[in-house]
Amino acid sequence: MPESGSGAVAAGPGPWRRGWLVVRSLVGFRTVAALALLASWVLLPDVRAQVLTAFGVALVALAAAEAFTASRLAPAGRPAALLRAAAPAAGAAVLLVGELDDVARLPVAAGAVLVVRGLADLLAARLVGRQCGSTGWLTGLGLAGAGVGAAGLVLTDTFGQAAVVVLGVAWLAGAPASLLLPAHPSSGRLTTAPVPGVATMPLPRRGALADGVYFEAADARSRLVRFTVLLTVATVIATYGVLGGSVAAVIGAMIVAPLMMPIQALAVAIVAGSTRQARISALVLGLGVLLVVVLSTFLASTFRDLEVALLNDQVSGRTNPALTDLAVAVAAGVAGGFALLRDDVADSLPGVAIAVSLVPPLCVSGALLAGGDVRLSAGAFLLFAVNFVAIVVSTSVVLVLGGFGSPEPGDGRPLVTWGLGFALAMVVTAVPLGLSGVETLERETVESAVRLELVDWLDSDEPVDVLDLRVEGDTVAVLIASVDRPPATASLEAAVSDAVGHAVTVEVHWLAADRLD
Repeated sequence: MPESGSGAVAAGPGPWRRGWLVVRSLVGFRTVAALALLASWVLLPDVRAQVLTAFGVALVALAAAEAFTASRLAPAGRPAALLRAAAPAAGAAVLLVGELDDVARLPVAAGAVLVVRGLADLLAARLVGRQCGSTGWLTGLGLAGAGVGAAGLVLTDTFGQAAVVVLGVAWLAGAPASLLLPAHPSSGRLTTAPVPGVATMPLPRRGALADGVYFEAADARSRLVRFTVLLTVATVIATYGVLGGSVAAVIGAMIVAPLMMPIQALAVAIVAGSTRQARISALVLGLGVLLVVVLSTFLASTFRDLEVALLNDQVSGRTNPALTDLAVAVAAGVAGGFALLRDDVADSLPGVAIAVSLVPPLCVSGALLAGGDVRLSAGAFLLFAVNFVAIVVSTSVVLVLGGFGSPEPGDGRPLVTWGLGFALAMVVTAVPLGLSGVETLERETVESAVRLELVDWLDSDEPVDVLDLRVEGDTVAVLIASVDRPPATASLEAAVSDAVGHAVTVEVHWLAADRLD
């Protein structure tokens, strides 16, 4: 949730309204500071150390302003608000006092801010959650902030960038959100945490939205037939598209594929507190996934030259998901949830289908199973699982904020149970993505170093072709074609090892050539 404190509030006691205005000014300060840091970081790359120092000073000023605001809150909310005010001070300490290099300082500072903010929001949930009517929201906000921040601090190389992105997006979006979202009555009175006011959707509108996605509505039979036919067609298009390396065919399959239907139905059922509909949607989705994997495995097993086809970019690009795929899926889920709430943006759904990949990774998984590569098949299926979990979580959050929820007080338990389950699944899937991203970065770093050092190592006037270069852990295998025989690899290994900061073994395989143009 953006670091907003609000939108318009009803007229109330003077001190409370003044408190809300102060909170809004803090939101604006954070947005301006984030914009200034972003602009300086991009436009002044040669003085980034000074930019980080200046940002640290700004964080000190922000901490002082937030502490003053916290002192004006109701007594019950002050402890959590004061702890929240300490978050910018923690980030400033890292930027101004820490002895980290410029690359690591910003992620560690962002992680420190998020951890303290998260702990403060958890404390606020305990102290004033019931008075605000936002115990669940503050708890979720606190767990998310503390979790991402802790990951950024402990595993900076893996999740440091994620911490910077989460905090940056929250602060950049704070000012627009404070203008667009309704204010919660507790803004500036009990907490300085971003607690949005949530309207209640009228029952007729809730019913129409649910009937539009559930598979147990009046036209359930025709809806299931349409789902099965479109999914079968999309599987055929996607399987032959990825095996043939056709980008256009894969995009066409993304548009035709109806897998977003049961995923959105599951999110709606979770928020509505309908366990029955959630189970039905999960069953439809599970059978759909099984259909895609089985059919794609069969189609791939009949494909001529399958081993060669599995080497193309459309296959390999979907076997090693990273945190960027998780970010794309979250954004797509937000867009899909917004389209459910607003009929006037339904035209954006094809774009959402293209942005997030559902059927193609399942087809890649099935094709790799047909080719006997279980490890890469699991990697492709992980990409689908990441997209599925992220879409359900982000769509559910949008639906809650949009006022779609259970009107009955006792129906909130399924939402909490399912919500915690999917949040945990999202965390579990993020860990291998982060580790995979680090491995990919290290592999690309080694590959780049080898290509750069090859030129100096060969020291030949004749042209040289690098036919293949593969990195497996600390071993690099290079296949080159040249007229002159290459020298011993000892000097190349030493140069590459110095460039990447650890020992690397380089195996050079040479093909003699009479002439290279």
